[in-house]
Amino acid sequence: MEEKIEGSFVDSIEGEFSQKVSHLISDFQNIEFLDYYNNSLKSLADSTFYDYQHLNGKGGTYLVKICLLGFYK
Repeated sequence: MEEKIEGSFVDSIEGEFSQKVSHLISDFQNIEFLDYYNNSLKSLADSTFYDYQHLNGKGGTYLVKICLLGFYK
């Protein structure tokens, strides 16, 4: 899916959102921003997506597992 969104409007607003959140929490040492857009999740198989931006059930299950691994690291 990466090749379909890279450089697109969606890619632009997702990047902007990540930057804003990172900036907003930069003063707080007890908050960690887990940015799953700007990492390897963009390389998920097409079969894990409902459309170009949203995960289906299979992709959602995978994301929950990744989030839990990130939370309990």
